[in-house]
Amino acid sequence: MTAYLNDAVAMLEPILAYTADDVEPTYHPIGDLSNVMRADAPDPAHGLSLDAALGNAGASRDRSFRVPSILGDGGAA
Repeated sequence: MTAYLNDAVAMLEPILAYTADDVEPTYHPIGDLSNVMRADAPDPAHGLSLDAALGNAGASRDRSFRVPSILGDGGAA
């Protein structure tokens, strides 16, 4: 194991010779584009309505899914 780790460290020696001044800065190929994600907002054109989602549930109560308890009392939450 020691010989393997020594070989691994030896393979890193060429990388350790570089400093941050020796490395060209990286860039984004599309320029200064920083955030391309859409806003986190509901889209009625996609997804299920609450009634459709709860219609597929095994059990529901008060606009929520009912699932077996994981706290050990054996009842449904």
